[in-house]
Amino acid sequence: MHKYIALDTETTGVDFCTSQVIQCAVIFLDDALQPVARRSWDVNFVPEKFSWDTVAAEVHGIGRDVVEQHGVDPEQFLREFEQDIVKHYGVVGGESAELHVIAANAYFDYLMLELLWSTYRPDEEVPISRRVVDLSSLSLFVLGVSGMSTVLETLGIAVTEEDRHSALYDAELHLKIFHSLATIASREGISLS
Repeated sequence: MHKYIALDTETTGVDFCTSQVIQCAVIFLDDALQPVARRSWDVNFVPEKFSWDTVAAEVHGIGRDVVEQHGVDPEQFLREFEQDIVKHYGVVGGESAELHVIAANAYFDYLMLELLWSTYRPDEEVPISRRVVDLSSLSLFVLGVSGMSTVLETLGIAVTEEDRHSALYDAELHLKIFHSLATIASREGISLS
């Protein structure tokens, strides 16, 4: 049976080979796609293994000094991420468990987590499925528009710019967008399954 989490990451850049997840938030969902728990991590930046892009830092507003000192190390983050999946779903996850990510750019988040996993746990599978629910694609299918600003405007969802690009705020926003799109799709007779 498919399970879902709403997720967002903030990273040190957009390079799938050298950027690191420095913040991650997950909203664990029940079978009715309602939140049962939330978790957020600040992950310490590891300059020996990953690169820092100042443009990305301008977008998310997280200073390098903060992520070098005030988070958890990447291995601890991965361990806790996996433990929470087991706690809420009773499985480790991955392709066989069909744990899907709901996010604005879901495959980007998946690839960023995959890089962290391959760096610190090269013999283990990422505990979420590659088959993601990408809100950018879903909004194009349901609304005929793309781009998060346009989607938010079309749905009438107000955002606080000073809070955006915090992983937990964005994960909450992604879940709100998903529920709005699912409601519209149902009303229009569009099946999302």
